[in-house]
Amino acid sequence: MPELIEQMYCSQQIVIPPKFPYILKRYCKAAIKTQPYDLLRWSYEYFKALAEHREPPVKLRLEYPVYSTEGGLTRGCLKVLANQLSGMSEVPLPVLKNAWQGFCLDPHELKRVLCLCEVYLREETVPFLHFIAVAGGLLTKTLTHTMILLCETLTKEPDGGSAAIPVNEFLTMYKFLAKMDASKDVKYFNGYKEGETPQIESYVEEEQSEPPVDEENDSLSDDYWQDTRDLQKLTLINDHVARSRGLSVKLNMPIVGKIERSPSIERAGQIERENYLRERKGCFVL
Repeated sequence: MPELIEQMYCSQQIVIPPKFPYILKRYCKAAIKTQPYDLLRWSYEYFKALAEHREPPVKLRLEYPVYSTEGGLTRGCLKVLANQLSGMSEVPLPVLKNAWQGFCLDPHELKRVLCLCEVYLREETVPFLHFIAVAGGLLTKTLTHTMILLCETLTKEPDGGSAAIPVNEFLTMYKFLAKMDASKDVKYFNGYKEGETPQIESYVEEEQSEPPVDEENDSLSDDYWQDTRDLQKLTLINDHVARSRGLSVKLNMPIVGKIERSPSIERAGQIERENYLRERKGCFVL
């Protein structure tokens, strides 16, 4: 018990960080202006953005009466998202997803927007103007009201001004929205419209390698037939070889009788002995 008494704190012992009241005050104002659906989740995203030196998901002012949609997206959220992503012409999908979750918006609504932008399960980035145009189109009923909302969202002028934006940005968003047919509901399967066949990427097939050839024999045959200085062409007629000047000397010689074989050395010696014996007897025979 004495240890517990020594650990007791009084008002003089409690030290409050100097910036804590300021941080808490800003947090309360941000929560009141934003009116998040999930306060705990939004609080996590709010302080995470402050720790990473990013713009927190806080609306510029309170929307009253509270404007609610099926996915949770409102005009105030769209304005803040445009400010957070305005520095990128092509927004990576992970960055967009983090910004979308900062307002605790429905992830299925984000998939719907990406399908309309024709990038869901196709690309890793989405054009900034296309995303803002489609998201703004979900908050209005006509194309005219959509373009007015987009001008108010992307303008850099103060409130109450003319809400002017560059002409090229206006035309890009208008042409993209004008191509869409909003008269009927469209179903999407894996990011593609119903009845639309996905584009199959054509891959270049590798050429099949030819079977190995004996280079030695191949080179020998090629070299042999290329060098024709000592060769002559032979024409076969009726299975007989035509005689030519360079074919053979024997083939050009006339054939007379039969060619007798010369006697062997043993037979020649025997004939010489017989002639010698006859010579001694006096009856030499040529």
